[in-house]
Amino acid sequence: MTTGLDPIAAAYDAALRHLLRPGMTVIDLGSPMATRAIRTCRMGAGRVHAVVSSGAAPLVHVLAERNGCGGRLDAIGDSEAHAMPAANLVMARMPGALPLHGASLLGLTALGPIGEQRPVVLPAAESLWMAPVHAPEAYALHAAPWSGEWDLTPASRRALNTWSRCDRPASALAGSPQPVGTVQYGAHPEPRLRTTAEWTVHHRETMHGFAVWSEVLVAEGLSLTGTPGPDAGSTLGQAFFPWLEPLVLDAGDRVSVTFRADALDTGGHWSWRTTVAFKAGGLRTFDQSTFLAEVGTIAPGGSSVGTPPRLNEDGARLSVVLEAKDSSASLDQAVAALLACEAGRSLSPDQARRWAEAVWRRYAPHDEDA
Repeated sequence: MTTGLDPIAAAYDAALRHLLRPGMTVIDLGSPMATRAIRTCRMGAGRVHAVVSSGAAPLVHVLAERNGCGGRLDAIGDSEAHAMPAANLVMARMPGALPLHGASLLGLTALGPIGEQRPVVLPAAESLWMAPVHAPEAYALHAAPWSGEWDLTPASRRALNTWSRCDRPASALAGSPQPVGTVQYGAHPEPRLRTTAEWTVHHRETMHGFAVWSEVLVAEGLSLTGTPGPDAGSTLGQAFFPWLEPLVLDAGDRVSVTFRADALDTGGHWSWRTTVAFKAGGLRTFDQSTFLAEVGTIAPGGSSVGTPPRLNEDGARLSVVLEAKDSSASLDQAVAALLACEAGRSLSPDQARRWAEAVWRRYAPHDEDA
């Protein structure tokens, strides 16, 4: 793979070197400041259509000119990305999203081929896996900011019906990984997944929820993984789905999770129903869904009439943190809210804290700066 690039960018770079032919038309659904699109131009693509945030398009055109891609790189604002031109090759948004790295490809069912040849898509396929986890730190990011002297149960329930990014070592898994499903991106995949997985507990353990991760086939012979390893630090990381409360389980107890994803082509709703059958007798059931976290809320800048205007990702993050600050929430609560919102889900906990702290300092009243 190409040196000097992070593992995700390097995998796409290697795939391009194998698949790209001079004069091809390529669609890049997003990379930081269109850097991947510029590299694709310099590799010999005839034309590259790069999806960028609407405000960044003029700067991307300047960068293209300065790097020898003038006239061959077309920056498309993300608000216009629903109508894409025909192409030979299409690349998913980078670095992608959790839990489904290539989800940006699922909204392109009307993408036209050039001639009779359908476009090649990167990644080619993606398999999702899941397992229950012992993850007290990840769980605390959802639950701890809402515990204390006041009754913040509604906020806590909202936070526990969201997922967050985590990076757990294999030792945190409390059961063997089970398959969720495989998406073949070049074959008009259905924008939904559903599976039921079961585990038998082999030793006493406190479980906090479950992790979901991807095995991504970028192209033949080139893969990316979110599989928990001996230590934290997998390439893609995992998505953590909390339970409504941690459970102490004993050997012989059984855990069943029905996990489903709907409308993945428009951002996705994730639902998880957990049933625990205790060997000593009795059942516990949790019904959770990201939809429950959205009920009664309006997207930043949105309304309930017509098509709501949307802030870009940075604007949405800023709105969430400022809303928390204006409501006298603590910094920890602001970080939790940022990780729970759609615009913050691509952030690690450390990145979210640094982001929130920067906003906290910038918008602090003068008496807080003293």
